Amino acid sequence: MGMLSSVLMLVPNRRYGYAQLGAHEDRNMGLVPFFVSATLGTTSCCSFDAIHEIGPICQEEGVWLHVDAAYSGSAFICPEFQHLLKGIEHASSFNMNPNKWMLVNFDCSTLWVKDRFKLTQALVVDPLYLQHSYSDKSIDYRHWGIPLSRRFRALKLWFVIRNYGIEGLQKYIRE
Repeated sequence: MGMLSSVLMLVPNRRYGYAQLGAHEDRNMGLVPFFVSATLGTTSCCSFDAIHEIGPICQEEGVWLHVDAAYSGSAFICPEFQHLLKGIEHASSFNMNPNKWMLVNFDCSTLWVKDRFKLTQALVVDPLYLQHSYSDKSIDYRHWGIPLSRRFRALKLWFVIRNYGIEGLQKYIRE
């Protein structure tokens, strides 16, 4: 992300009180904590953070909580795995990769954001030649990422959901 390692803080597993203390210490040093990345099933080892413990700290501190469910996110379509989402209501953003466990081929990620305006304001590129009179009437997805346009990846996910349905995907994940 282009940030110096001196301003990044790694929080030891299961020591979330340390995160709160660390945020206070950072503020006392003139630093501004702004982002926490937590996991619900990472790709490398399927690790899980206690979102229900981290989330309230992030809300209290006004910090963006991103939840990465790259690998296990697909399993959350099954009701029996949804208890692992405890505390997800605190998340500012959530991503998963359907290409890892949901029958979608390579290069497909989904991203949910609680407040899309915070995301788009951070990424807005609005030179005169890209402005149009419909900007207040529709969502302009060029503000959702760094490049102005992307390949259309959603269609392959749509085809999988349309072909298998929720029940079919749940059966696949359970097996």
